[in-house]
Amino acid sequence: MKRLVTIVMLISVAGSATAQGMPGWLIASDYGASGSEFSTDAVTVADANQVTVKDVGDFEVGQGVMVSRCNIQYSGARLWGPRADHSASRALEGELEFRGYDGAAGSWFAYMVDVGQATPATFRWSDDLGRNWHDGGPVDDQWHMLGGGTEVRFGELDWEAGYTVTFSARDQLVSRIEAIEGNVLTLTDNANRSADDAVVRHCDDAALQAAIDEAIKQTRNLFIPPGHYRLARGVVARNAAGLTIEGANAQAVVLDISEGNGVCVAMSGGTEVNLRNLTMVGHMGFAEADQAGSMRTLGGRGLWGFYLKKSGATSISGTERVVVENCHARRMSQEAFVSGGVSRIAPAPRRNTKSTTYLRCSAIDCGRNAFNDWNLGPENTSVLNCRIVDVGGCAWEGASRYVRFIGNYVRNSGTIAMGNLGTFNRDASFEDLGAGQHIIADNVFESGGMYGGKRGSRMIRSAHGSTQVIIRNNLFVNFNSPAIEASGNADTTHYPSAQTIISGNIIDLTCAGPSIRW
Repeated sequence: MKRLVTIVMLISVAGSATAQGMPGWLIASDYGASGSEFSTDAVTVADANQVTVKDVGDFEVGQGVMVSRCNIQYSGARLWGPRADHSASRALEGELEFRGYDGAAGSWFAYMVDVGQATPATFRWSDDLGRNWHDGGPVDDQWHMLGGGTEVRFGELDWEAGYTVTFSARDQLVSRIEAIEGNVLTLTDNANRSADDAVVRHCDDAALQAAIDEAIKQTRNLFIPPGHYRLARGVVARNAAGLTIEGANAQAVVLDISEGNGVCVAMSGGTEVNLRNLTMVGHMGFAEADQAGSMRTLGGRGLWGFYLKKSGATSISGTERVVVENCHARRMSQEAFVSGGVSRIAPAPRRNTKSTTYLRCSAIDCGRNAFNDWNLGPENTSVLNCRIVDVGGCAWEGASRYVRFIGNYVRNSGTIAMGNLGTFNRDASFEDLGAGQHIIADNVFESGGMYGGKRGSRMIRSAHGSTQVIIRNNLFVNFNSPAIEASGNADTTHYPSAQTIISGNIIDLTCAGPSIRW
């Protein structure tokens, strides 16, 4: 009995240490990360760095802030095309001018100006990621009005060959508090628009980045206390040699990039990163699957909606060993959890990802893929005991090697797509090792496949370069679309698949939901 009492006391002490941030760990709040959801109305003046707020709340000097409605800017301008070149795109270099956005009609517009192959050239435009297209008129040297106050004017280019231009207009100022006097915040940066309807919120990405950089420098771990951490852009763990980033618990620690652009936590290079106990929130859910997906434009091709508004949970590029545990993605526009980078044959000092484990994670109400290895770089990826519900893209998409998708629950989500390997994402190692080796086992699939918000996609598909695939002991409950496909088809840019074993699966075609005609 005495020994039992001692054990209980030790557990209690350990729990107390965890609540305080764990001995020897860095704590994100020590680097200025507020974790606060507080926001307040404010007034800004053009060309001034002072903001008058209704309530100072918990703002402190040194903290980051985001201020809406006061900083007109265009960003991400890109030219897609010509139409004949499927993959061509580059930064815009003056081929299209734009002006006039004033923020009055909304705080974030993603514009698409689309010119088809025709003589004479005419254009159409959209400011809602392709849901509604509007006739723009002839391609000429005059200014043309779009939505949100923006005007565009075409420059020199062979527009008749078919091109699409994409760009964003925003009114958000991201800055830092230099001083507080009464209800006036002095910021590092000036507003460029006067506004009496501005809103000031905390912005924690710079503070979290500083904490991560210091943890990597000292070879220590980072603890994130309970809080709601707003991000204007994601943070990066770069070249970490053994780093753990851990939230207090996944319910209490939220990384919110819903007003930002990028991936909440990216891992680049290094030997080992562990990421635990976080919920990450973006800005495009299952209902926006069509806007996040592939765009059918008249001009450039290969364009996806999430390129214009990016939000993801994690990304991995060349970190050798990664564990992502009890992390949860919500409303992500791009792949919620994605990995890529170089393959094993890359010359030193570049490294490939040799092992990735996603354990007890989830992707729910997301616009595109849940989990994705997009090329031959990563190896030994395991998606274990995860939950995937209402995902507008693939539940898993993988062109990588030695993948285990085991023990997961999937509902109203897209295909487990194995292979997807072609001339665009493979290297010389494919000739000797193949790719797309998968074990898909012991999963539960309910209701049916959904892709791009439309019911009827195949749930498990081995195709385009996948080799040595095992699909076994899966349950399909009240299923309403094709369950399993093994395809050997190939085309000019994709390779055929080979060696697929399908065994022990139970497929219930009760079709409890809406019926589908094939």
